[in-house]
Amino acid sequence: MAGSPTWTSDTHPDVRPLVVDRWRAMTATDRAELVDRLSADTCSLALAGIRARHPDATPEEEQMYLRVVLHGPEVAREAFGWDAAERGR
Repeated sequence: MAGSPTWTSDTHPDVRPLVVDRWRAMTATDRAELVDRLSADTCSLALAGIRARHPDATPEEEQMYLRVVLHGPEVAREAFGWDAAERGR
């Protein structure tokens, strides 16, 4: 069905309608706050992975690696002059 969310296997089919009902009941502000939290959580998880792969990276380098994850290596190279391939991504 077009526009239907993609469900992961950890969501029981009986729970799905409850989740959708909750989403529908949310205000625009509630939805924006949820998206903001999910985005922050995603960045935190990405940074944890970056720190595990690059334990000696400076905070500035961690942010550049995050830009590579979020925007791709081409954007990081063109917009920020930072080539992850040269850094041992």
